[in-house]
Amino acid sequence: MKDLLNLISYEKKTLIRGFSTSFLIILPFTFLPVLIRKGFDFQAIRIFSSSAILFTICFSLFLVFVAVMQNYYTLRLRKRIFDKPAFRKLEFYGRFLGLGSIVDDLESVLIGKWDHYFYRLRIVDPEKDKLTVEITPLLEFDENEDLKSILIKDYLYFETANNLVSQFLTCNNDELENENLLLERIAEMDSLLHQMKAVAFDVNEIDLLTT
Repeated sequence: MKDLLNLISYEKKTLIRGFSTSFLIILPFTFLPVLIRKGFDFQAIRIFSSSAILFTICFSLFLVFVAVMQNYYTLRLRKRIFDKPAFRKLEFYGRFLGLGSIVDDLESVLIGKWDHYFYRLRIVDPEKDKLTVEITPLLEFDENEDLKSILIKDYLYFETANNLVSQFLTCNNDELENENLLLERIAEMDSLLHQMKAVAFDVNEIDLLTT
């Protein structure tokens, strides 16, 4: 319950925006039945308006509640996964994607540095028995598109959002008990990227420690 209340407090402004957006979208549709029966009868519309507003408020609150519970459920799933030895060994920092968005779900990720580069780790679908871990080196490609092409063509990277590339590791929960599973994969990636003179994002590690 405490975690749920913290989530609501953390995303309070987003939930208010989500409620407001839902209200404005739903409200016009609640008048359709009276418009179909009575046409543009302003007296009938005025009489019906209080019921329409009440219904819209209740339905919008229901949608916000469903969104909160879905986010809470998936965050709990991800936390259990990130508590596995393979993730704990890295000593990365927990962060959130989707903060302040009424479109994207709130999602927990891990961010940390291994030798030369920072990496972001996320679970693609935590509800599946066979997990997929997305490993994203935080690299700058604006002035080196050729490197991105080489990584995609020759080293099994995939282009992802925000001009980044990722590799995907499929594993099950038992394999995540091996604390070296991700460490060895990231160490190999880090060594290769350093040899290829990849340019790292300017990430302030102090921000990761203090936020």
